[in-house]
Amino acid sequence: MPALTLETPVSQVVQEVSASNNGGSSVLMYVLVIGAILFATGIGAVKWLYPNTIEDVEREIKSAGELIQENMAIGQNILGDSVWRFRDRLIQQNEEARRIRNKMNAEPDRKDFVEWIVFRWRQMRDVKANYLSLMNLKGELMTAIDERKRDLHTRHAPILTMAVDDGFRAD
Repeated sequence: MPALTLETPVSQVVQEVSASNNGGSSVLMYVLVIGAILFATGIGAVKWLYPNTIEDVEREIKSAGELIQENMAIGQNILGDSVWRFRDRLIQQNEEARRIRNKMNAEPDRKDFVEWIVFRWRQMRDVKANYLSLMNLKGELMTAIDERKRDLHTRHAPILTMAVDDGFRAD
């Protein structure tokens, strides 16, 4: 390889370096590129499998609590006696979310990489389970409200009668 000086043009330096490439570094380059692609794919897969955060769970807990309060605050309790069952389940979900949030403060040191990965994986799994359980509760709650509203509406709706034309006509 010829000696390069400060006055050597950049294009000539690039040509000299690429001409002297012996293939050993190209294998390293392939390994690095493939490793980066696998790493990015792995991160994308984890985000796809576990898309929710503890903040999502807390937001849904607040939303379900407001839905229960809104339907209890009306002149007639739409949910009836089942409201206490929904509130108890919501309290359990809230306690689970608090437990997960408190565990996040006990994150292990990142120097112990395997222990940290296992901890994060369990946290994501717990958040997903809590979120899915909460969405199930919210779906049951909305179904109960809709059914109860439909029952109340049909019970208090006026009975419509139709005049039947029996073919006789009074002139």
